[in-house]
Amino acid sequence: MFNEAAKYTVDPRQETAAIFTIVSRNFQPKNWSELLPEAQTQILDEAERLLSSPLLPLYKKQQLRDLLKGHHLAMARLETEASMENSISAA
Repeated sequence: MFNEAAKYTVDPRQETAAIFTIVSRNFQPKNWSELLPEAQTQILDEAERLLSSPLLPLYKKQQLRDLLKGHHLAMARLETEASMENSISAA
C-alpha cells in the first residue's frame, strides 16, 4: 500500500538549503531592521546551526560567514554612529 506520509517528506538537504535562503535574506539590512528582536535572535541561532550542519556545502557556509561578518561590521558601525550622535547632542 502507498504510504501517504512518504509523499510529503522533505529531503534534509533541501530543508537546509531553504533555511539558508531564509537566513541570508533576513540578514539584508532592510529585512533585518524590520525583524522583532526575538526573530533576530532566532535568525542568529539558525545561522549558527547552519554553520555546524554537515548538510550545508562549504561554499554556502563561507557565504554565511561573510554575511555574518558584514552584518556585525554594519551593526558596530551603526552603534558607533548612534553613540557619536548622542554625545554631540548631549554637548
